[in-house]
Amino acid sequence: MEKEEEVHSDKEKSFFHSRLFRVSLIILGIIVLVFILGAGYFYFFVISSTFVSKPELVKPVLASVNSSELGNGTVGENSYVIRAEHLIFLLNEIGAYKLHNSPNGDVPLLKVKISDFNKEYLFSVSDGKINEKKSANAPDLAISLKQEELIKVYNSDNSNARLKEGVISGAIDIEILADETALAFKGYKAVYDSLS
Repeated sequence: MEKEEEVHSDKEKSFFHSRLFRVSLIILGIIVLVFILGAGYFYFFVISSTFVSKPELVKPVLASVNSSELGNGTVGENSYVIRAEHLIFLLNEIGAYKLHNSPNGDVPLLKVKISDFNKEYLFSVSDGKINEKKSANAPDLAISLKQEELIKVYNSDNSNARLKEGVISGAIDIEILADETALAFKGYKAVYDSLS
C-alpha cells in the first residue's frame, strides 16, 4: 500500500515538474498579460482618452450688441452676441476634444441649447477638433442653459469649475440622448469626469 502511494505521489510530482505543465503555465501567463494590456489600451485610449493633448484655443471676445458685426449669433438682454466659436471654446474646456469616433464609425455629436432664446447649436468632434454642424441625425448629449448662465461660465476665470457649479445647482441641464455603451465607445467618460 505504501509503495502504491509513493508511485502515485511520484506521478503527481512528475506532472508538476513536467515540460507540459511549464509550457501550459507560460501560455496561460501570456494570455493573461495580453488580456491585461488589451483592457488597459481599451480603457485609456477608447473609454477615457487619457493621453489626448488639449488643443489651445484663443478665447474669442464676447462682442456686445453695439458691435457693427452681429452676424447670425444669438443676441440677449445683456448685450452680448453668442456665436458657435464661444461654445466651441467652452466645449474644449470641458474636454470635448477627447471625444472620438466609436469603433463602428459613429461621430460624437453634441447639442448646446440656449434655452431662453430657443437657439440650438450642433457640434461634432473629429481628430480632437470641435466643429459646428448645421444638422445632425441624433446628438449623443444635450447641454441646455440660459444665456445669462452661459455668460457667467464664459467670463469665469475657471469656466470648468463654474460649469460644474451650474450643473450641480440645476442652472445647466445635461441630458444624455444616446445609450451609455455608445457614449463609452466615443470617450464621453472624459467629459463626464470634467463635469462631476
